[in-house]
Amino acid sequence: MANLQLFTISKGILFLLFFAFTLFFDCRKRSIPAMIFLLFFGIFVIHSIFFGKIYYAFFSSLSIGEFPLILLPTLFALFLLLLSKWSREAIGYGDSLFILLSSFYCNAYHFFFLIITAFFFSTIVSMFLFCSCKLKKKNPKNFRFPFLPCFLPGVLYLLGISLF
Repeated sequence: MANLQLFTISKGILFLLFFAFTLFFDCRKRSIPAMIFLLFFGIFVIHSIFFGKIYYAFFSSLSIGEFPLILLPTLFALFLLLLSKWSREAIGYGDSLFILLSSFYCNAYHFFFLIITAFFFSTIVSMFLFCSCKLKKKNPKNFRFPFLPCFLPGVLYLLGISLF
């Protein structure tokens, strides 16, 4: 049991590091280097092997009746990745890769919570920016903003419930 708790805590810390690095690059340069994704995917695999139980990586919070929830986050993330390519990056490719790697680091419930809160806050930011552009008589079609900061409220909430 202690091994599972250590695994869960260390996986959470790795996810926070991953989020911090990608958030920095997304806000600063509006692009995320592929090396960050490769690095944190490699760390995830090595971390799972180090603990000797890859089982914990995907099945730690699920019972037998919830088995289909294991693949849903990854399938959803792959769908967003394909949608990013098909839409010529209307959804950023880096954002899609972030969501894909998040599906590995988070369990299904936390993953979908992060996605829903990010879409919710993205909608709020979009409406605010749209109104701001209209008031300033600028064209809102040319305005883009980084998507990863919209994950921040969800990440902070999940961090808060995991600490207390």
